[in-house]
Amino acid sequence: MADSSWTSPEITSRCITEHVTATFDYKVSNYLQLKCMGVGKFVTSPVFRVGGYDWEIMFYPDGNKRDYHHDEASCYLRYHGQAKGVSAKFTLSLVRTDGQEQVASYSLEDVVFNPSPETNNWGYAPFADRSELKSMSRVGDGCFTIR
Repeated sequence: MADSSWTSPEITSRCITEHVTATFDYKVSNYLQLKCMGVGKFVTSPVFRVGGYDWEIMFYPDGNKRDYHHDEASCYLRYHGQAKGVSAKFTLSLVRTDGQEQVASYSLEDVVFNPSPETNNWGYAPFADRSELKSMSRVGDGCFTIR
């Protein structure tokens, strides 16, 4: 017969996750020259480091796919690393440089990045209307910022 006075030991564990918040501004100063690059062509920000990982912003002035949102520019966050399963929560915003007015903003939560072309970037095909970008490039200092 088993001893009924036996109790299991109490076991505890903790999960500690690192949370880093940062802001990176990518100033686009020549949109009127970029806008005819062609669908699927992109420019990138300098690589920046957040949370121990390297990232860059990919901006497609004419969109990233021919038959998809043809009047809108696309924008993505790309992961540069070899670690698998890197989770991130991020927001890509379009900001007027002449007064910091936010024109568009899109957020993604719990996105998992991996070191493969299919999963190393996440973002928005319909990021910003190209006519709005053209208008923003003609006023003030002719620039806008992707934040």
